[in-house]
Amino acid sequence: MGVYINGIGAISEAACIAEEFSALAEGRDHLAKGQMTEFASAVPASKLRRASRYSKLTVSAAAFALKDSETEFTDPYRTGAVIASGYGAAEYNIQFSDQVQGGEPQLCSPSVFSQSVANSCLGQLCMIEGIKGESTMLRGGDPLEYASLLIETDRADIMLCGETEEWSEELIASFNSKEASSGAVISEGSAFAVLGTEKNGCTYCKVSDHSSAALGACPLLDEREDIASVIKEVLSDMPRNVDVIFTAANGTWFDAVEAGCINEVFADIPSFVPKAVFGETLGSSYMLSVCLAAAALKKGSFRGRACSSVVVTGFDMTGNYMAVRLTGAEK
Repeated sequence: MGVYINGIGAISEAACIAEEFSALAEGRDHLAKGQMTEFASAVPASKLRRASRYSKLTVSAAAFALKDSETEFTDPYRTGAVIASGYGAAEYNIQFSDQVQGGEPQLCSPSVFSQSVANSCLGQLCMIEGIKGESTMLRGGDPLEYASLLIETDRADIMLCGETEEWSEELIASFNSKEASSGAVISEGSAFAVLGTEKNGCTYCKVSDHSSAALGACPLLDEREDIASVIKEVLSDMPRNVDVIFTAANGTWFDAVEAGCINEVFADIPSFVPKAVFGETLGSSYMLSVCLAAAALKKGSFRGRACSSVVVTGFDMTGNYMAVRLTGAEK
């Protein structure tokens, strides 16, 4: 049984709907600016009630992916969702903390508290889309690998798999003050893929191989000299018949380390830096890269070069490094 990506969608400064990812794969230029993304919710306001912007980012990106996939849930108990985020509902956490520090915790808004938990976006998504199967919120790790395993172990037929990171002035100011993240253009985003066991007319690619390991610390938070061996270990798990590698490079010290490892493992295979387009979107960078790779594989080319196999790399905010190989659906 295979696992296929049958739809993609996002909220980001460079692309949201499938056609925009396809244009990026063709070569449309976009240089990451690092800014809050203005977007119209893809879900009616009546369904969102008092949802936070964090939840609106999530449900809108997921809605774009579902629309692109033309998926109908025949069994909501066999349909699930996996979402990862580095900092979750950071803005609402800050609001709630300010209310507590204000000296009158008994007057703290319940609506603010309910939206301050990281999995609030997952609950909103499942309620809106009627998802009743396996659903998990991840603080770290590879959501694509986790969702694929749920399908491969027959716990689900369809999985919504994504990542969300919301813009927060305080959070970005913190990163901008750190030497380890110097050079990164911090942005925000939410990206989703619809996974299924069957190919159809909407299918983008197959999820063929994945691997991950702990670096010991997030490269945006700490410079470590010992991460090269871990990166090489993960990359070495990938087959070598690859057309392009989408790296996790972000303009920081990490770039040279990862590039050296890629060179050593994959020799002359060309690479591309998705974060130059989307920005360093922290806990949503990996799935944005996956969506772009999927768009290239559906076209069969990436920026003028034939493309039937892509390795996408990434890291999360807890210090995990991951790689996935996506292949054309006919493979």
